[in-house]
Amino acid sequence: MRYGVTLACERLQTSAWPHATLLVNLSGSLALGVLSAFVLQKDSGILASEGIFAIAIGAGFLGSYTTYSSFALQVYTLHKMGRRIMAGMYAGTTLLGGLLAFAIGFLGGTWL
Repeated sequence: MRYGVTLACERLQTSAWPHATLLVNLSGSLALGVLSAFVLQKDSGILASEGIFAIAIGAGFLGSYTTYSSFALQVYTLHKMGRRIMAGMYAGTTLLGGLLAFAIGFLGGTWL
C-alpha cells in the first residue's frame, strides 16, 4: 500500500519535499489513533479475538505501512543536499503532524 502511495505522489512531485513518506506517516498515525480509541473504548468488553485483531492491524499493517527509516533517510538526504531548513521543516512536520494526526484519529474514534 505504501508503494502505491509513493507511485501516486511521484507523479505529482515538483520539489524535493518527501510528500509520499509524509502522507503515509500521517495517515498511518491517524488510523492508529482511530484503532486505539476503538480498543480503549471497549474497556473490558473486548473479546480476545478483537484484541488480537487490533494488535495485528496496529502493529502489523500500520507498522509496515508507515516508515521511520525512510523518514530518517530523507531528513539526512535533504540535510546533505544543503536543504537544512527543508530538512528541519520536514522533520518537524512529520513528528508534530504525526502526534496531531493520532490525536485527531483518537478523538474521531471515540465518536464511532
